[in-house]
Amino acid sequence: MALAMNRFICCVFSGLFTILPLRQEQTPTVEHQQLNAIPKAEVKTRGDLLTFAMGFGLSGDVLSATEYTYALAFRGCMQEDARALVVYLTEEPYSGEAWAPTPYISIEIEWSNWENVVGKGLKLAQLSQRGPDPQMPTVRAALNLERQKPAWLRGMLRLKKVEVNKQVEGSYEFAGPNNLKWTGMFTAQWGKDRLPCS
Repeated sequence: MALAMNRFICCVFSGLFTILPLRQEQTPTVEHQQLNAIPKAEVKTRGDLLTFAMGFGLSGDVLSATEYTYALAFRGCMQEDARALVVYLTEEPYSGEAWAPTPYISIEIEWSNWENVVGKGLKLAQLSQRGPDPQMPTVRAALNLERQKPAWLRGMLRLKKVEVNKQVEGSYEFAGPNNLKWTGMFTAQWGKDRLPCS
């Protein structure tokens, strides 16, 4: 009787040792698949993260993680249809064809004698407002997210070089909703102009 009981106990324990390692190997696999599914299903791009964060009022530390590595410049129009130098800051390469990939920052600078503007700090004006200095061009910048109205930004733009039809260089310090902040430099190649203004 004792011998039979010992064999039963041994069988039970050997069975457990056979089953448990299999469960331990499968569990991380399931968790890994679940974790990989989250960014694909819920947060497909940084633009989705920006939209989500702005909607829930998250801090600028989260929102400011987006980097705008690429830049494109062209002749375009301001909100009031005045001629402007327009610069798009994007996460992905953008040729100027069709719509820019979101999220992106659009900068519009009233067309000017660029020799008088280069090297000077240009304070951003809000929509439907003139710049603070009547001697300087009006400058605006907006954060553009998918399926949302542009969020107009505050801050400063400084143009380092403007070579019409060639290249524009500059730096920026922008702030927006929920303590959103960006600081950086850009070199924008000249793209296809968008004129005339209506």
